[in-house]
Amino acid sequence: MKSLRKKTIRTPENVAAVRAALINSHKRSARKHALSLNLSSKSLRRILHSDINYHPYKVQVIQELKPADLYSRTTFRRETLTRMDENENSIQNVSKNGDIHWPPRSRGLSKPRNIDELKTKIKEELASTPLEVIRRVVKNIRSRAEECLRIDGHHLENIIFRK
Repeated sequence: MKSLRKKTIRTPENVAAVRAALINSHKRSARKHALSLNLSSKSLRRILHSDINYHPYKVQVIQELKPADLYSRTTFRRETLTRMDENENSIQNVSKNGDIHWPPRSRGLSKPRNIDELKTKIKEELASTPLEVIRRVVKNIRSRAEECLRIDGHHLENIIFRK
């Protein structure tokens, strides 16, 4: 007759062992920790998630700049600043398919499913955005463009992009 008692590997001893292993070898993979602690990978991951509150994290390089990108990025920023100096409303005329050529690997240029979806999203966002926020955005565009020129087209430091 089988026992009705649920078997668990998530004992306080195993949780403590996993915690200690992470402190001692924090760069080691979860799979290698599981092997060294004689736990299954699934059990180790349960302990990591449920008991220690660790979650998988993978470093991803996004938008790696190519050497040729630096020239096009600085050219784009110069054109943006010139247009803003000539006409304070020029930022309204910027579009992906307009006469300004967007530099490669620019953020926020995800392709919409269709033109109607794009138009709807733009209208919804503009309608819900206070005028003061739009003014601050334009001011921020100028300061970022100036900073990009100052650092010769490289990535801006200390900028956190959020979704």
